[in-house]
Amino acid sequence: MLFLNYPAQVAVNKVVVTLLRVIQCVALPLSCGIGCYYNAEFVDGSTNPVLPSMIVLIIAYAVTRVFSSVYETTVDTLFVCTMRDKDNYDGRHTPEDIKRVLDM
Repeated sequence: MLFLNYPAQVAVNKVVVTLLRVIQCVALPLSCGIGCYYNAEFVDGSTNPVLPSMIVLIIAYAVTRVFSSVYETTVDTLFVCTMRDKDNYDGRHTPEDIKRVLDM
């Protein structure tokens, strides 16, 4: 029922979470892969720096995706808790910062 009662908030949450996930899953693995490539080519003098860079890129993507899913779960949990508090307890347990943002 919360998702039906607050569709605008659900949409904002989804857009923000998706945007941050895309930025995280592109920027972090890419920077790790580029860093590994330059380190392997210039510091270690490797003849084929592409293979270790690709491995680092894949591992960095997997780790980034796991951390971004934790962030998504946190945002959803805060939404559910805040809206349930607003509906059931008139925002009595909601921190003042969140009340100010949501005009409670």
